[in-house]
Amino acid sequence: MVLHVLGGEVTAVFGNTRNDMPSAPVVAGVHHFRERHNFIPESADDPDLEWAEADAEWSYTVLAKIAAEQPTAQPVTALFQHSGLQPRFYPDHIIFYGSEAAIMIEGHYGHGPLHLHTQADGWQEIPLPPHIIAAQPDIADDTQRNWTILAQEFVADIQGEANSGYQTFEEGWLYQEIIEAVRQSEQWVETSSWQC
Repeated sequence: MVLHVLGGEVTAVFGNTRNDMPSAPVVAGVHHFRERHNFIPESADDPDLEWAEADAEWSYTVLAKIAAEQPTAQPVTALFQHSGLQPRFYPDHIIFYGSEAAIMIEGHYGHGPLHLHTQADGWQEIPLPPHIIAAQPDIADDTQRNWTILAQEFVADIQGEANSGYQTFEEGWLYQEIIEAVRQSEQWVETSSWQC
């Protein structure tokens, strides 16, 4: 989403991933990902649960330098962070900080209320532009609406029709390489031996 807005490319990344849940209950019966919540055990203390080692990253923090389409004196720095185990204190959001103002969009897919911050007015909620509302399918569920948009963009792209910039296979490969680079990052500076 950030690259789509900036029209740029990632030039450098740094970060780490964390496995915050080294074991998890084995749950049978999940066939459809959207129905996975129906299979959550009532209690993690249930003695009948079978547990197994889990190796998925549940949390990540990534800094990325992005060369924006509009030339700037230096690359844009983007911070991405997420924890899959604990609820957030504040809802998921995307913030773009500019030289004169900031824009915040609430929601993990950027579909929540839109806010603008200026020096004169501070943070103010503003209406979503009508052309953005008109371009979205009338589907209340965020996940289903986004998958529907993705499918529409994909079909338009393969049919050679106008689309808003459907992600290419090359971009998908690049993003997977970025994920792998972050997973393998060894750039921590140890400070425990520093003395004053």
